[in-house]
Amino acid sequence: MYSLLSSFDPKILKGEKLNMICFTANQIHFHFESLTRITIEGDFIIEENNQQLKYNVYPVKNDSGLFSLIETEIIDSYTDFERKNLHIKFSNKIILTLIEDDQFESYSINKGELKILV
Repeated sequence: MYSLLSSFDPKILKGEKLNMICFTANQIHFHFESLTRITIEGDFIIEENNQQLKYNVYPVKNDSGLFSLIETEIIDSYTDFERKNLHIKFSNKIILTLIEDDQFESYSINKGELKILV
């Protein structure tokens, strides 16, 4: 629905350690050690060992492999050229890609005063 702001530097997520993942009927919430929060409300991709699997949050039926991210740290994050999709690489080498949807809100990032809705 919205692209990431040009002023948003995805590198600010680097070093964040994931403490908790919460599941609701149509959202997945990532809570980090520093109180940063990422909420997924749309499609996402998990890439592991050069294999990509695409998931949709609704309806949440299982963890989609996300449990393996708990207690890992973000070692890199970057966007695609259009600044719609956010790629987050964790210390266990799994890449989580949050996918922007042209019609619906897809994900949000809350880090201190920074609040981003895509």
